[in-house]
Amino acid sequence: MPELLKDSLSLVIWGTVAFIAVLTPYTLYRVATNDRLNKDDKVMWLVVVFLMNLVGAILYWSMAHKPDAKE
Repeated sequence: MPELLKDSLSLVIWGTVAFIAVLTPYTLYRVATNDRLNKDDKVMWLVVVFLMNLVGAILYWSMAHKPDAKE
């Protein structure tokens, strides 16, 4: 494998890992502090995001997150 391709692939992989490492805790925080969700929904979303990481975060942000008027 050429050295440039190996370096580029490594950069993409580490960038993805860093993105997931930031997105997952932020999403867990937003789920826990979302006043629009009832307790059961919060627990369900926390489990989904915790177990499915990136997929769970994408599902939460696309399905359950409703922005406030001030956001």
